[in-house]
Amino acid sequence: MTSLRQLAKLAGVSHMTVMRVLRQEPYVRAEIRQRVLELAELYAYRPAPKAEASAKPPLIGCLVPDIASSVYGRLVKGVLGAAFAESYQVIMLESNHQVTHSCKALEVFAEHQVQGVVLGPGHADIIPTSFLLELWGQGIHVVDMCERSFPQSIDIMLRNEDAQMEIAVRHLYDLGHRAFAFVGHQLHYASQALQAFRRSMERRALPAAHFDIFECSDAQALAAFRALSYQPTAIVAWSDYVAAQLCRTLFTAGFHLPHDVSIVGCGNLQLSQYNTPPLTTVEQSYEETGRQGVELLIRRIQSGLAPGEYAKETHEIPPKLIIRASCTRPAGSRSGGSPAR
Repeated sequence: MTSLRQLAKLAGVSHMTVMRVLRQEPYVRAEIRQRVLELAELYAYRPAPKAEASAKPPLIGCLVPDIASSVYGRLVKGVLGAAFAESYQVIMLESNHQVTHSCKALEVFAEHQVQGVVLGPGHADIIPTSFLLELWGQGIHVVDMCERSFPQSIDIMLRNEDAQMEIAVRHLYDLGHRAFAFVGHQLHYASQALQAFRRSMERRALPAAHFDIFECSDAQALAAFRALSYQPTAIVAWSDYVAAQLCRTLFTAGFHLPHDVSIVGCGNLQLSQYNTPPLTTVEQSYEETGRQGVELLIRRIQSGLAPGEYAKETHEIPPKLIIRASCTRPAGSRSGGSPAR
């Protein structure tokens, strides 16, 4: 007699998904529902109510830096949607970018016997390798959303910082800008984006200025902008939040945007379309990254292989440019000017 778990394995889904199909519950994709029902009929499945009623739903853990952030909120939405579609429950914890919080979260996941863990962006440099090896030793699969140097194979959902910066810089360059700067918020968190920005500048033989507006008042942010070695006509911001703050600062100081300064953000957050002016931005597809990350994690869980027994996979969600009103050609020039040194 075929058991529920055997039926789930044949269908390539979780046993909770099979239970939901057999109970005629909603929120199961049509193709999955049809496959389960066909297999149940083919193998003459008969439920064993008492045994199966006690089955616990499978768990996965998800660690993000800040649950309240709209950036990570979009990631969480993708994670929860993909997990719910396969009847997995999610333990969601936040690290606040702190080592102790991150390590404690991994301990909590292990205590609750999760089958897999999704590590959100920002943890690659703060979680000790020993903690990840311990998860592996307990049979817990890991999908990381940051590239890390790791001796074993951890699947990666990668945000391509080089592609994001190249898209932003190319757009401004094609408009005629030649005097660029990068602005961040706590630049040690934006270091990969800054290095990618510098590489884009090097490819065009242009200087690469940068400044940080973390915990700056408008006056301090304006002073940092004016302290650059040349006056930029184009700014690439690490995030839409940073871009919006800089827009406010420059507008208050009397700059006409985008004619005096063009600005590109990153993230395509909801605020970007309501900014003044509406922000041109690079879509980073956080929700899709979360969805695909969980789908990959569930495939690993259902594969029957132990962590490390499969070849590492690296997936990228291609960024794309969203053009709005915060960019235009540099004032007084059809082809752009050289930086005033």
